[in-house]
Amino acid sequence: MKVSEILRGVILVGQVLVGQSSDAFKKIMSDKLIGVIKAFVLTQKFYEFRDLRAAIEFFIYFFLFALKGLEKGEKLIVIGTKEQIRIMKILQLTLLGFTADEMRGRGIDEKTISQVIRMCNHFAYKLPGTNNIAQLKDIINYISFDDNACVLFNIDDKKVTIKRNETNLFSINYFD
Repeated sequence: MKVSEILRGVILVGQVLVGQSSDAFKKIMSDKLIGVIKAFVLTQKFYEFRDLRAAIEFFIYFFLFALKGLEKGEKLIVIGTKEQIRIMKILQLTLLGFTADEMRGRGIDEKTISQVIRMCNHFAYKLPGTNNIAQLKDIINYISFDDNACVLFNIDDKKVTIKRNETNLFSINYFD
């Protein structure tokens, strides 16, 4: 299994990317490693070294539009703690936008909500072969570390285990 230090605090272990700084996407693109990544491990600190450590939205855009991952029946895997599942709400907003109820909660009038929803639905990513708008659960499989700070999942035909050892320190193993 190949281990590559992409940038400070960003390591690619096989097909698993640990740490997703805002500059990591550009570096991974220039190194032509983008198609390799199947899973993202969120570090415990979302902001470190004066940089955001959970910037995965560009990876998701690339997965959807350039790699056509959903059309191949694939999903991205995001791994974090039970508390970090809040990133799914952040990704919902950045990738798919506000829901009508969220806009109402912000005091936006119904006419504007209707216009925004109509425009968003028009441009939204549709599930392959349908007119159904893709939801985050269609794109990402979020896996939480268990009570022993471990996760077990599959990438292609390999089993992968990840153990969180200390703050931002992980053990990653691949098995046939």
